[in-house]
Amino acid sequence: MKNLFLIIVIVISLGCKHQAGNKIIIYGSEKCNHCIQLKNDLDSAGMQYTFYDLDVNREKELEMINKLKKHKIRGNVSIPVLDLNGKQLIIGADFKKLQRVLKSIK
Repeated sequence: MKNLFLIIVIVISLGCKHQAGNKIIIYGSEKCNHCIQLKNDLDSAGMQYTFYDLDVNREKELEMINKLKKHKIRGNVSIPVLDLNGKQLIIGADFKKLQRVLKSIK
């Protein structure tokens, strides 16, 4: 019951207009606990996303690296890496930060 309440609160706080117009790409790994948790959070909130498993998709790994360079993000980077509408990258599985960013993107 507590989980159902949390899911409802997340969905309401995001608002339908934020879900429908945003394209979320996750670069991660099926073996990464943070990636799995983020996917679970997005699924629970009813948000659509595309997930690329970098362990099996070298092309998408290179795509992610090029996006990181484009955004001037260098050095050690952990997964998951989220691409929001091709405009902003988020490093890590911070679901609350994702919510804030999605609210600010138009």
